Formats: sequence, C-alpha cells, structure tokens
Amino acid sequence: YVTGTGIYEDGSSLDTSKGSTFVGNTAANGGAIGSYGNVTLYGSTFNENSATKDGGAVWSSNTSISLSVNNSTFTNNEAAGNGGAICSLINATIANSTFEENDAVNGGAIYAVGVIDIEGSSFEGNNASNNGGAISTYVKADSDDTEEEIEPTLMNITESTFDSNTSVGLG
Repeated sequence: YVTGTGIYEDGSSLDTSKGSTFVGNTAANGGAIGSYGNVTLYGSTFNENSATKDGGAVWSSNTSISLSVNNSTFTNNEAAGNGGAICSLINATIANSTFEENDAVNGGAIYAVGVIDIEGSSFEGNNASNNGGAISTYVKADSDDTEEEIEPTLMNITESTFDSNTSVGLG
C-alpha cells in the first residue's frame, strides 16, 4: 500500500503483478508512477493521485519499451496537462481495467502517443477540459527527419464500454 509518495523508475522494469494500491500521490509527471522503463501493472488500484503536468496516476516516457495494464482500477486521478489517469508516450496495452471520474486537459482518462490496444475496459465519467473526455491521442512528428515524417497513433479498442465521459472540445 503506497500513499503520500510515488515511484520513480529510471530505465529498468517495474512490475506490480501482485497488486498494489496508490492513493493521494503527487508529482510533476506520473503522480503515482513515473517511468523511463517497462511498466507492468496487474490488479492495482490508483485513487486520487495527481500530476502538475502529465499522467495523474501513471506517466510512461518515450524511452520506455512498453506499458501493460491489466485488471486495474483508476478513480479520481487528475493531471493539469494530459492524461488524468495515464499519459503514455509509448506503446501500451490495457485490458480488463476501469477508469472512472479522472480529469485532465486532454484525455480525461488516457492520453496516448504510439500504438494503444484496449480490451474489455470501461470508461465512465471521465472529463477533459479540452479534447478526449475518455481518451485523447496525439500524432507525433519525427524530429530527427528533416522532412518531418509523421508517426500516427494507432488505437485498437474491443469489447469496452464508454459512458458519460465529457470534453469541452472534440470527443
């Protein structure tokens, strides 16, 4: 049971396969977890975490390899920027998870860059003050290429429920 402080993971792996609870944590990015490595969350609960920037509960960097979330619950998390529950700057897989009453500027529950697969999950009452009440995606430009090659975000959603999510802008 983690409260009052978050976890910073710098390049290796973080696995909460036995289930963990994160309540009331605050950070600039990733109120509960900020990661530059692989993150696997299973059976975990994230409640009332916040970020002054992105990822109210979880922030995963573009230097990470993967983010995997399964059988987890995200409730009442908030970010002053993107992703009230999760800000994923890498490929992510989310399954059998619940997102309720999370809040951010873009992506009330999830803000994603890269490929995101969502299966059997529910999104209820999430809010974005700009775009994507439940989910917002971003198309990134490859800054290493002088022609600015665009790398699209691919989102696959199956057997999931969206109910009463709101945004002021699009979606």
